[in-house]
Amino acid sequence: MALWGAPAAAASVAVVGLFKDKAMVSVDGGPPRLMSASGGAVEGIRLISADSDHAVLEVDGAPRTLRMGQSFAGQAATSGEPTVHLTADARGSFSTTGYVNGSAVTFIVDTGASSVAITADEARRAGIDYKAKGQPTLIATAAGANRAWAVTLDKVRVGGITLYQVPGVVVEQGLPVGLLGMSFLSRTDMKREGQSMTLTKRY
Repeated sequence: MALWGAPAAAASVAVVGLFKDKAMVSVDGGPPRLMSASGGAVEGIRLISADSDHAVLEVDGAPRTLRMGQSFAGQAATSGEPTVHLTADARGSFSTTGYVNGSAVTFIVDTGASSVAITADEARRAGIDYKAKGQPTLIATAAGANRAWAVTLDKVRVGGITLYQVPGVVVEQGLPVGLLGMSFLSRTDMKREGQSMTLTKRY
């Protein structure tokens, strides 16, 4: 039997420092705390392991792997519409792990992107036959114009927010990380305060 109690639901967990068997972790946008793999839980979160590359944390009873600057957004423990809290990384970007059709995708919040964008590998893992069912198009990326396929994503989940039938694009090259674009964000109320962002589901 585990010696720690049932973890409390955490709105967001961000890794801001990595060491051997230790990690600096910010919970719900609060001040960073040094956690040890041999230590106890902090606000319902326990460090399982860590090295200079990533940390494995137990959040809401499940293991979550986070690299430096990444955050996991859980559903806020409040009533009302589902809410997600994100914490900015050192570059000021908001990144989180989301799920497309149940398959994990690392997203960066991008209000300049009209749609949710994922890579071809991510689409295949999510079971999306984008070439057969998508509409060919071209999009602009940092590497220039790239081929893409416009698709409809059956389900996109970030933290406690789940949306269905979300317009998206699958990009074969030039997209290093998924983009959480306006086809998802426009269906939420977005509020930013300093290094924190809150998304609340609208419809």
